[in-house]
Amino acid sequence: MSEHSEDGGESTVIPIIILAAGPSSRLGQPKQLLQLQGEPLIHRITRYASESNTGPVVVVLGSQAKKIQQAITDLPVHICVHTDWKKGMGSSIKAGLKFVEKKFPAAAATILSVCDQPFLEAGHFMSLSNAFRKKRSEIIASKYAGTFGVPCLFGKRFFSSLEKLRDDQGAKSVLEVHRNEIAFISFTKGNVDVDTAMDWEKVQTLISSKPY
Repeated sequence: MSEHSEDGGESTVIPIIILAAGPSSRLGQPKQLLQLQGEPLIHRITRYASESNTGPVVVVLGSQAKKIQQAITDLPVHICVHTDWKKGMGSSIKAGLKFVEKKFPAAAATILSVCDQPFLEAGHFMSLSNAFRKKRSEIIASKYAGTFGVPCLFGKRFFSSLEKLRDDQGAKSVLEVHRNEIAFISFTKGNVDVDTAMDWEKVQTLISSKPY
């Protein structure tokens, strides 16, 4: 795998953007800071992203940014504080992408990820980036439970489509438009995420019943 430099000097650099700006309003507390096996969820996801050696990791923060950033200070990541996070997921995607394009202008692609898929591990980030490097496609999505979505990879030619997202749209809208071009990577339990207290109880039950 190619090395990457701070200035994004390699064309094979694939930054990972972790979207973690939301307020977790349905949960009633920051999901980013939920403790899973003694580790904050944001730390777990960010650590796996870093361990994948896919490329630089950019974490987009918004609600309670300072508090959440403190949970990942030991990790080699870049922080993008998005002050307009209330506008929605699309605005966070655009903020993260703008950060990537400025700091890593030679990036050949980027991976969009969220912070609340507890079964996401380094190997999946590697599978997405390897599929791109092997030229399977320039748009690659995770497939799970009869659907598809994040984490997903977009080659540079799709950056303009992401930049045109409405503030309230997610990456799925771009995936839908280009569905016939997508290469899919299976992600076991990728459908498990954390939006409510009930979701979190389910996650803890699944984690405790390893192997999963």
